[in-house]
Amino acid sequence: MSEANSAQAIVEFSRWFMAATLGVNGALLLLGPRQFAAVCPHVSTRGLPAVDAQRICAARGARQRREDVPAWYGVVAGLGSLGFAAACAAGVATPALWYAAAFLTFALVMGAAYTRVRAAAGKRVAVLNARDPGSVVPPVWFAAAAGVAIAALVSSELRAPNWAAALIGASALASTWIAFRVSAMPALLAGDDVAAERYVDERLRFGRTTAVLLLAFVQVFVFVMYDVGWPRNIPLALSVTLAWVGFSVWTIARKAGSRQVALT
Repeated sequence: MSEANSAQAIVEFSRWFMAATLGVNGALLLLGPRQFAAVCPHVSTRGLPAVDAQRICAARGARQRREDVPAWYGVVAGLGSLGFAAACAAGVATPALWYAAAFLTFALVMGAAYTRVRAAAGKRVAVLNARDPGSVVPPVWFAAAAGVAIAALVSSELRAPNWAAALIGASALASTWIAFRVSAMPALLAGDDVAAERYVDERLRFGRTTAVLLLAFVQVFVFVMYDVGWPRNIPLALSVTLAWVGFSVWTIARKAGSRQVALT
């Protein structure tokens, strides 16, 4: 196989791989349109006494019902991802553009959903004072997430104009801002079982903040590897990789170090 044919085969594989990835992502969002805002995955009852576990399960369910994120948020993100998958498969523009567009769409959907949660909560539950975001995730990780997004935008190796870079940078910055806002949300307590509700609130806040912030790192990491790559810009690729791995290690260590405390 000639060098030209090999290069074309790589381009075709890349296009279809990205189209399949976006298609699977869209299908998963349509099958579980509320899963991105689910409460249970972030609040475990493992290791708790049976009585406390029942209280936590009840508090999780009540919190999910109070937030009441409509399914159509996930449907919009899912349909968008499927549309971008179709455009990618058809060879319209570059795969990186549709990857970036899918992430930006999802970031906007997340932002709208959590804004709705914040607004609805103020009308339906007791709201305590806002939290300090630094007590949930150290400010250095918010700065790092914003930094890798900006680095991808201003890198001299990126082609100009590069709409894919602009979109992924905007998406990563939006994700970082959403994570910051989630970390600063007031505690949402209905008052039915304050101890259990506070337990759920604290773990949900940490879980959602770290999940959205991880999304900010990952989308830039994949974009850099895919559209920029190690050979063309090693400093950028290395810095993004170190930031993502560092945050992942910190998150795992923080979770491992947190103890399940019996409720009072």
